[in-house]
Amino acid sequence: MIKICQIEEGDSVSGDVIDYSPSVTKSQRAHGLDLLRAVLILIGIPYHTGLLLGGMDWVYNSVNHKSEIIPLLSSISHLFRMEVFFFISGYFCYLVIEKKGEQFFWQNRLSKILIPLLTATLVVAIPQCWLVWRVSADHHVGSVVSHLWFLYCLFIISALVLKYHSRISQVVRLNIPVAAVILSVMAIMYGCVIASKLIPAHFPLQLREYLKIPVLTVHYLPYFLLGYAFKAGAGWAKKWMSLPLWLSLSAYVLMNVFYFTFRDASFFKFIKPTLEALIPLAAIPFIFNLFLWDGFKRSPLVDFITHSALVVYVFHHPFVILYGYLLDPQAMSAVAYYLSVIALSVLSSVSLYLLLRRIPAARLGFGIK
Repeated sequence: MIKICQIEEGDSVSGDVIDYSPSVTKSQRAHGLDLLRAVLILIGIPYHTGLLLGGMDWVYNSVNHKSEIIPLLSSISHLFRMEVFFFISGYFCYLVIEKKGEQFFWQNRLSKILIPLLTATLVVAIPQCWLVWRVSADHHVGSVVSHLWFLYCLFIISALVLKYHSRISQVVRLNIPVAAVILSVMAIMYGCVIASKLIPAHFPLQLREYLKIPVLTVHYLPYFLLGYAFKAGAGWAKKWMSLPLWLSLSAYVLMNVFYFTFRDASFFKFIKPTLEALIPLAAIPFIFNLFLWDGFKRSPLVDFITHSALVVYVFHHPFVILYGYLLDPQAMSAVAYYLSVIALSVLSSVSLYLLLRRIPAARLGFGIK
């Protein structure tokens, strides 16, 4: 039987500085939740590396190394990881505002999201535009938004929820049927698909990328609010999160099998938004509760992963592109190429983190603890 910690206060990868009060003892912390936020960010590295070998038109596609299995395995996490990330962010949003106050929460968002976003845009995203131009077959300029989109969305959602905190906290506590919540999330997914198609293809790349941010914000807003409602004690959210772990996992696995089995079928585009809504909703109860298990103990490794995750993720993207390009001519298997790019990208990003955390200005710029 897994023993689950009841969180009252805590701290997270994005800098929500609060204290956990598990039911076991007040001095013990649910370190698994710290680790979960970091893991959700970092598994983006194998996902992006897998795009080098797949058929998707990415910023750089390997010429000499192709695989169908590696991109498939790498993309499985992509159907839930950011939804779970925003769920946890919403959970902590309510917790921090209630425990530390609105002023603290706003200052925290500025220092841990907005400032790192601006810094990363200047020192990572803009130079990466040149790198993409240099290595891409058609010499197109890369996106300034790039993989930093989630910071834009997280900041916008945090600001909106903070402004309407009192009203939202009342609404989410209404007696809402779980089925109505699920149908609403599905409707929002379809609306986002339609909205994304309305962005004119002839618009400049940078403009198109920035126009996608409101669409992405609306896409992830429901998951943020679900986490917010769960921490607020909404009955319907508690009912959903009390889904047995075996049922949550089984539903997630079955829907993934269906998704990847029929994704090339002609009818799939009509049900894809439904699956992209339901798969995260099935995964969240299992993943969230699993990482609340009090068997996760504090260790130097967990602390290091938690503190370094955001910086490592921000820098990994250009390194994946660079090493994918440099290693492409080398005679090696697709698996060796994939693992080599991941290893070199992680090693380079971690090395940069170790350097940056020694520089006061860099610590401020990247929100390093």
